[in-house]
Amino acid sequence: MLVLPFFNQVTHKDLSLNGNTAAYVALSMLVISIITGFVAGSYPAFFLSSFQPAKVLKDKRLSGGNQWLRKSLVVFQFIVSISLISAILIIQKQLDYIQNKSLGFNPEQNIVIPMRTSEAREHYAELKNSIQQIAGVAQVSAATSLPSTPLLRDYGLYLQGSSPDTGILHRMIYTDENYFDLLKINLIAGRDFDEQRDKSTEEDETVNVIVNQASLKEYNINLNDAVGTTLLSEYDGKIRKHQIIGVVEDFHQFSLHDKIVPIMFKVPESKKNFIFITMRVETANYKNIIDQLETNWKAQVPGTPFESTFLSESVNKQYEEDQRVASIMTSFTLIAIIISCLGLYGLSVYMAERRIKEIGIRKVLGASVSGIVSLLTTDFLKLILIAFVIAAPLGYYVMDQWLQSFAYQTTLGVFVFVLAGVVSFAIAWITVGFESFRAAVGNPVNSLKTE
Repeated sequence: MLVLPFFNQVTHKDLSLNGNTAAYVALSMLVISIITGFVAGSYPAFFLSSFQPAKVLKDKRLSGGNQWLRKSLVVFQFIVSISLISAILIIQKQLDYIQNKSLGFNPEQNIVIPMRTSEAREHYAELKNSIQQIAGVAQVSAATSLPSTPLLRDYGLYLQGSSPDTGILHRMIYTDENYFDLLKINLIAGRDFDEQRDKSTEEDETVNVIVNQASLKEYNINLNDAVGTTLLSEYDGKIRKHQIIGVVEDFHQFSLHDKIVPIMFKVPESKKNFIFITMRVETANYKNIIDQLETNWKAQVPGTPFESTFLSESVNKQYEEDQRVASIMTSFTLIAIIISCLGLYGLSVYMAERRIKEIGIRKVLGASVSGIVSLLTTDFLKLILIAFVIAAPLGYYVMDQWLQSFAYQTTLGVFVFVLAGVVSFAIAWITVGFESFRAAVGNPVNSLKTE
């Protein structure tokens, strides 16, 4: 019940414990506990029953079973722990990289209103005019797609003198004026759109377009030669010319999982093509602006529900799955560390009890507490070192594969694995050191009096 809210948050579910589910969960946990207890208790029970009474009564020391098995389990637990610690560090590093990397546009202080119906799109001009009158709204524009939203149109474009077979696929976005200025997308060559000069229809033979840098790279066109270049497209036997009037700096239309692709921008003759209204605001009083937007919307588009969101939220939603993975990995890492510490602590208690007389003798002969603690902890730290040697390359391979899902990724340095190893060593030393210190400061008289 305590973990359920966190579980719902991570999985985006709304599960709850009621009369039926609570009984089922309680019964299941009881059955699991009984089975686990039986399996866990079977080994020591069968092991102890295997001793011969004659040998035990002659004070033969119990070997304690296979030490390699106990040590192997500790090594395995810390392989898991170190791997998970390094994984969560790398995931967090990639998420920080995503947060800090320049996207090529500014999503902050941008309110987006989707126009999901033909009724809304037909009233775009009136909506735009009313939005511009709202205090705090600096600019208004529209497009068929905004950064972080899907692109549904594309063209195969080829250079003059080439054949359609050499065409490069371009994603196409219809935009209104001020689109690039509003989103702070840098225009690095040519000019911006002018509605009267650049609006076009699907029947026009020549169209003025703006492309991104990725488009020029596909054709090996120099930036200084880009303006005036004509790209051709062919459909149903009809050839259309797309004359480049400007070039914008590459920006991330999609998430950092995907590479930047060639994009072509056009101004449509009809405003009915637009799907999203976007506006840049210069005030922190978003609620007041959204209230006014909703009032204007209901007055002009009463048949379509009003929706609004922030562009920054839409951009961040692209990484919800990665954030969820980070939360899950953090949870599993904590669980793995706790289990590893329990196993290591149990083994340290066992070893301290087996060497209690040895510790007493060493203290009588003048051994220091620090020396005894070092003696008892060294063997365990060797196990952690073995686990680190195995976990580091394993974690490197797995996380390198995960990072391959990002077209733009942080570096996978060795520092992360060193840090994971240091954390594991520290956890192990604290876990073992506590019991070792307790054994080292004990009175040797108590441990030797039976001899």
